[in-house]
Amino acid sequence: MSSAQPQIADFDVLCPFRYADAVAAGISPSSLRGSNFRRIFRGVRVHSSVPDHRLIRVRAALLLHPPGAFASHTSAAHVYGAAVPWLPDVHVSVLAARDRRRRPGISNHVARPDAAVTVVKGVRVSPPDQLFVELAGLLHLVDLVVAGDDLVRLKLTTPAQLHHFGVTSGRAGAGVAARAAAWVRDGVDSPMETRLRMLLVLAGRPEPEVNHKILWEDGRVRCRFDLS
Repeated sequence: MSSAQPQIADFDVLCPFRYADAVAAGISPSSLRGSNFRRIFRGVRVHSSVPDHRLIRVRAALLLHPPGAFASHTSAAHVYGAAVPWLPDVHVSVLAARDRRRRPGISNHVARPDAAVTVVKGVRVSPPDQLFVELAGLLHLVDLVVAGDDLVRLKLTTPAQLHHFGVTSGRAGAGVAARAAAWVRDGVDSPMETRLRMLLVLAGRPEPEVNHKILWEDGRVRCRFDLS
């Protein structure tokens, strides 16, 4: 931040902030409209030195919503670091229709009253099993299995938990999630490994075994095959 604004040193412009909060902290509107700051959404800015990043956009979108809102769908997956296709909008779930904030680049969803929320990297997000059901409404089968394999790889859930939540939750997309969870496997190392496995399965070939190990006589791993 430039030395022209020493009186607002305590205001963190390196994190997304609301325009109104910055003005209240002493940053002039003319400065906010200048080259030192970048608009993320209408009403939310960040210092121009901060690179554009998915997590920055998620934080910015949540600033526009009431405290009960949380990142969901692909945006929650990005916060976790799970592999999902890039979709341009930030997905934010709210607890009531009146809490939606219509902005270009933000997709709102009204969550069920029993929706759960957890906090990851300081951001309110859907828990992994609930997230998998949310993704079932956006992604095709292969991308959904890729996401499931990656959530399991990150130790956030298990194939059995994903399947159980899909079978029992009663949420929209839960049936699709349960069917996709039947293809989710533990021990998958990369999205491309999942895609190759699913390509073979959907072509009618036997499903390859993931991470098959051949051992030495003393039990040490001699070699490991991604798919076999």
